Amino acid sequence: MQKNHIFCILFFIYLFSCSENGEPSILYPSKPTKASKEFLPNVLYQEGKMLFNTHCKSCHPISGKVCPQLLANLNEKWRDKQVLYAFIRNSQAVIAKDAYAKALYEACNKAAMPAFLQLTDKQIDLMLGYVAQTLSPDKRDW
Repeated sequence: MQKNHIFCILFFIYLFSCSENGEPSILYPSKPTKASKEFLPNVLYQEGKMLFNTHCKSCHPISGKVCPQLLANLNEKWRDKQVLYAFIRNSQAVIAKDAYAKALYEACNKAAMPAFLQLTDKQIDLMLGYVAQTLSPDKRDW
């Protein structure tokens, strides 16, 4: 009885560990497959687009003249990634203590951005990645 259990366990380990040609199985690949390399960036792009369209597009349309200039190269314009994230979450709090945020606020006719306290770092990364890729398709700094 115990030999049958051991045999079954070993058989299932073998079955799910290798394909017919000795390569790792599709269930447990040892390296990313070609499909996963092509599919994942598109999924992230689409998720970033959805988040951007939900939270940002009404005030920051990517098609136009003013907003693309403001949104282009955000990583270079902000001294610190965390300050940018804080600005997106609560612009008024950052404007009070950051010179660049205050200058941006003044340049935009003191239009206050609504707070987005619910956004996670990952969601902000996805939105920033979407913007960077949309404004400059060959730039993938996300």
